[in-house]
Amino acid sequence: MYGSRRTTRGPRRIGEILPNLLARHGYAGERAADQWGRVWEEAVGTQLARDCRVAGVRSGVLQVTVRSSAVVQELTFKKKEIMESLVKKVEGKEICDIRYRVGAVD
Repeated sequence: MYGSRRTTRGPRRIGEILPNLLARHGYAGERAADQWGRVWEEAVGTQLARDCRVAGVRSGVLQVTVRSSAVVQELTFKKKEIMESLVKKVEGKEICDIRYRVGAVD
């Protein structure tokens, strides 16, 4: 066969395969966003969290989709307290900023 390379190794452990498979298909990112969503709700409160959806973290910036510009404005006013709360709740994960984007939350 041209261009293909076959290896003759035996069976591999699931622990070797699963992390790569999850990363390749984006499931790890969804799981991380869910975890950040719970931390976000604790930081901003249940009522504000209903109008937001955490998309994930890129280069230390928490990406949050928000239902309306009015909610963005409210979150912007509370940014300092939110950042302090996030830093306390998530040790070992570096968050240097929050970026809001207006969009569908449901």
